[in-house]
Amino acid sequence: MKTKKDGYDKDGYDIRGFDRERNHKVTRNRYNEDGYNKDGYDARGFDRERNHKVTRNRYNKDGYDQDGYDIRGFDRERNHKVTRNRYNEDGYNEDGYDIRGFGIDGNHRITRNRYNKDGYDARGFDIRGFGIDGNHKVTRKKYGEDGYDKDGYDRRGFGIDGNHRITRNRYNEDGYDKDGYDKDGYNEDGYDIRGFDRERNHKVTRNRYNEDGYDQYGYDKDRYDKDGYNIREFDRGGNHRVTRNQYNEDEYDKDGYNIREFDRGGNHRVTGKKYDQYGYDQYGFDKDWYYKDGYDTRGFDREGNHRVTRNRYNEDGYDTRGFDRKGNHRVTRKKYDQYGYDQYGFDKDGYDQCGYDKDGYDRRGFGIDGNHKVTRKKYGEDGYDKDGYDRRGFGIDGNHRITRNRYNKDGYDARGFDRERNHKVTRNRYNKDGYDQDGYGEDGYDENGYDRKGNYNVTKDHRYD
Repeated sequence: MKTKKDGYDKDGYDIRGFDRERNHKVTRNRYNEDGYNKDGYDARGFDRERNHKVTRNRYNKDGYDQDGYDIRGFDRERNHKVTRNRYNEDGYNEDGYDIRGFGIDGNHRITRNRYNKDGYDARGFDIRGFGIDGNHKVTRKKYGEDGYDKDGYDRRGFGIDGNHRITRNRYNEDGYDKDGYDKDGYNEDGYDIRGFDRERNHKVTRNRYNEDGYDQYGYDKDRYDKDGYNIREFDRGGNHRVTRNQYNEDEYDKDGYNIREFDRGGNHRVTGKKYDQYGYDQYGFDKDWYYKDGYDTRGFDREGNHRVTRNRYNEDGYDTRGFDRKGNHRVTRKKYDQYGYDQYGFDKDGYDQCGYDKDGYDRRGFGIDGNHKVTRKKYGEDGYDKDGYDRRGFGIDGNHRITRNRYNKDGYDARGFDRERNHKVTRNRYNKDGYDQDGYGEDGYDENGYDRKGNYNVTKDHRYD
């Protein structure tokens, strides 16, 4: 058949049977008997080699081939070309999950790990290997390789954590733990884990030591364990298990003394007291807090001179109490320190920390010897001693030194009245001067002319009679 220069024959068809309007001479439409158009593509855009005209491969831009299936064999309705349902021959759907929701990689689509929300993997076993029926995947029985069931309990009812299924503690109904021992560490035969009974005798030897010569606590007759160490971790030669010398990690020897011969309580090996035979404690201080060289922690000696400067002031210019040469304290920057004392140790009223002035008297005028600076005796001008008690034992506050209340051991107060408010001399409510226990007369006024409400009557003031 002859064709013209433009590729069409006398009837107007090209070599493949399509006219200029791209219709086929047999089918009378744009596709020939095989379903391909003038350009060689079917209605879905695939050529005879099954490649798509746009993507140039076997799948169109939506991911489906010439037959309408994606690369995994699923059509647009998500059915598989072989099984004709939503799951392929391997049991996975178009998204890669089986009917239970597990993916090809073994992870669940919801939990995103190997186990579904009920705790089972793709094979139907939980994390410990137990199936829904309660049997283990390896042993095929109720108990796994470790001897525990699905709930974590062994045949005797003890859990992995050591607690019993019923009692919810370490001991079963009979009072024994998972190893068969009671709260005191003894089994039903009365022996502990080492074979000793409650009287500390061994079940074989019938005495306090087992066949190897060790007692209930693992020590021999010399109190050393099988490794040759005593309870303090020292061997027979006095060397420690860890440090390998005569002192442990805390620097104490086998007898419990440190290198300075003091025990943990601070008592010396020789003296048995807080100070050694030379008068120094475990830190090297004497009772006045001075080292052997005569200096305290701040570098001052007993005379107040500094170790470096050789005078009363240290390198920073402060004396032992923290005052500079002008008498100002390094903290407060004033004449008195934070406790209210000056560089000589006295407060604003002239009293030191012990309550005495520079002459040795306290605020009430009593000296260290207990005598008053005016009366030169035990009792001051007000009739009270250093501790605030008069000769009869009554204090300034009205309470007695011995009974600690208003009445002495005979039952009378400082003014001579008993608990019924009667005077010991007159035997009634008024003393020989006519005043009651509160100091008021029958007319209601005291000796100074005041009534109980504090009103003053000059005619009743007897101080100037």
